[in-house]
Parts: sequence; C-alpha cells; structure tokens
Amino acid sequence: MKRLTSLALLCAALPMTSGIASAATVDEHGSTWSGYVDQGATFTDVVATWIQPTLTCTVPTARASFWIGFDGFGNGTVEQVGTIGTCMGAGRPVVYRGWWEMVASSGNRGEEPIAVAPGDRIVASVRYRGGAYVLDVRDATSGAHFKVTKTCTVVCARSMAEWIVERPGSGKYPLARYGTIGFTGAAAKAVAPVARGGISKFPATVRLTMEYKGTVLSVPGRLKSDGTAFRCHWRAAE
Repeated sequence: MKRLTSLALLCAALPMTSGIASAATVDEHGSTWSGYVDQGATFTDVVATWIQPTLTCTVPTARASFWIGFDGFGNGTVEQVGTIGTCMGAGRPVVYRGWWEMVASSGNRGEEPIAVAPGDRIVASVRYRGGAYVLDVRDATSGAHFKVTKTCTVVCARSMAEWIVERPGSGKYPLARYGTIGFTGAAAKAVAPVARGGISKFPATVRLTMEYKGTVLSVPGRLKSDGTAFRCHWRAAE
C-alpha cells in the first residue's frame, strides 16, 4: 500500500521526544486494509487478541485475514502474524488457518502452521529480539500454537505497528463477509522514542477504511479510551 502524502507530512511535523506521546489520528482509505497503523517510532513489540469470526462466502473466491505486525504500509517489508479464512468454492467449507509471514525485497516467506475455528480466541504477538523476529500465534481455545523465530534478509525498519483486517492477495480476492471483529489487548512497545501502551499512545496513528472503486468494504470503529481495543465491521465484498 502506498504511503499517503498527508500522513508523511504529519509524521515529519511531530517531535521525536522520549516517553509516551499523545497520538494524532488521521483517517485514510485504501483498497486492501482496514484497522489501525501507528507510526513515528521504532517498534519492538506488537500484540493483540481477537475472536476468530465466522466467514460467509459472498463469492466462491472470497477471503479475509486478521493480523498484527510491523511495516508493510509503503516501505516494502512486513513481519506479520494472524489468521485467515479461505473460501474454497461453491458448496465447500471455509478453511481457517493461523499464519506467519515475512516479506522483503528478496521474496516472500510464510506458512499457515495451525488450524483454527470460528469462535476460537486468538492471542498473537510479534517481538523483535536480538536482531530476529519472534512470531507467535496461540489458539487459546483449542491449544494449537506456533512460535517461529525469523530474520530479515534486508533492513526491516520496524517504523510502524499495525492491527488489520485485510482483503488478501493485494486485493486479488473479494472480502469474505466477517460481520464484526474486535481487537482487544492491542498494544505496542517502541525504543525510539521509548514508549509502550495502547494504539493511541504513539506519535502518529492512522485509522484505515477499506474502500474499493468507491465502495466501502470494511470500517474500523473508534478506539477504546486507553487505545487497547477497537472493532472492525464488514460492509461489502468488493
């Protein structure tokens, strides 16, 4: 997703001071993501919990992904974990998986190591430790779990943290009807400036609405007062 000019100007204007800063939130629209993005810091941790939604296949190829991670909002690298529901065709059940992904200029590395189910409580984190990324998803309902440690093959800036509903495949697939999803325990930690807390505790926050060819597909609600929770709502497939 191309970084938007208004956001770049906002970040440039914000002082990089130590301690937790009050976020300035801007609203933007994009064709594949909805949710929240924090910028203006160098992040080391991002966490959240959600209940895996039941997906309805509005068309046979629809999909929906729910994730947290670093980067990806215009800088060419991503370090992400989450869950995905994939519609497999007419009359076939949706397949739900937990996944991790690392994408850099040298290519795409990722897996879907565990099965999840609608209604399961998902606990996810990405943490930067000693030059590597610890990517973790736990299904607290079934006990399924994966934890992998990976390194970037290029420089990964960790200059943004994200909590996202996505139309996967860079918009290749329609957005499956997911109803409403709530991200809770949403928080991040940064080292420059030193800060930790909910989404609203960082220098610049973007609230992203998913919109394609003038149709709104997915809308994020307002943040909880401490910045640790919000909901996203499905509106259309494409």
